[in-house]
Amino acid sequence: MQIVVVDNTNRDLVQEFLSTAGTTLETFRYFNKRNLNCLDNHLLTCIVMDSEGNINGYSHLDRENDVVWLGIAIVQGKTRKGIGKALIAFVLNEARKKHISRIKLSVDSRNLAARSLYEKFNFKIIEEINDICFYERIT
Repeated sequence: MQIVVVDNTNRDLVQEFLSTAGTTLETFRYFNKRNLNCLDNHLLTCIVMDSEGNINGYSHLDRENDVVWLGIAIVQGKTRKGIGKALIAFVLNEARKKHISRIKLSVDSRNLAARSLYEKFNFKIIEEINDICFYERIT
C-alpha cells in the first residue's frame, strides 16, 4: 500500500478514484457539488494505491472558514482491509505537522464500521442531524 500526496502534477488520480469508487460515492458525497478545482483549497489531498497501481482510497483536509474537515472514502470492495486505518493515521500525522489541532468530519449514521474507526482515532460525536453524524477531534 502506498499513500500518494496529490498536487497539480497528479490530480488526475482523484478523477480516477471517482471513476472507480463504485457505490462508495453514494455516501461520500463531497464531489456531488464540487469539481476538481476544489483541490486548490485543500490543505492536503491524498490517494491510496495498492502494489499494482490500483486506487483503493482517497482522503483530504479541507479548510472551510475556521474549521478543517477530514474527508475519506475507500473504494467499493476494498473496505475492512486496513486501508482506512492507514489513511487516517497518515492524514492525522500530516495535520499534526501543519499544527492543525481540531478536525471535524461527517459520516452517515448507518456506516458503523467507519464510525468505529473514527472513534478509535479519538474522534468524538458532537451532533447527529438527519442520519448524519458529526465528529470532532481535538489534540
